[in-house]
Amino acid sequence: FTGIDSTYKNYLIMFDNVIPDNTSLFRMRTSSNGGASYDSGAGNYHYAFNISTTAPANDPQGSSGATLMELNGNTQTNTDQVSGLVYLFNPSNSSVYTSIVFQSISSGTGTNMRPSSGGGQRVSAAAVNAVRLYFSGGAANITSGTFKLYGIL
Repeated sequence: FTGIDSTYKNYLIMFDNVIPDNTSLFRMRTSSNGGASYDSGAGNYHYAFNISTTAPANDPQGSSGATLMELNGNTQTNTDQVSGLVYLFNPSNSSVYTSIVFQSISSGTGTNMRPSSGGGQRVSAAAVNAVRLYFSGGAANITSGTFKLYGIL
């Protein structure tokens, strides 16, 4: 998404029934140059989240020195889907780190659904004006799904 600016203080991204073309993880990176490139240096992001399953079980995950933010720890296949939301807090303020909170749910193997919730930060005080949601793996593409960006005052 591009077009994130100071028109709104916060932003909400909703994604629904997103499916990759091969086995991969759902991720996010930010940009401060309108999406010409996305920050991917070592240590650029911190994130933490918990995955629950119908088993029931919990699986806490995180990183304090990542090149991206994981939005769902469930490995998706080309028959799985992931849906959820990401809140971006104050991305246009270049004096603070841009923080996010996210919730997602994905199908797993069989009938096992996996909800995740967590948060993260871009570890640099920069005006974030674009974000990239993508699947891991060099050739992983999004084959279907709906994405919406909302500004919040």
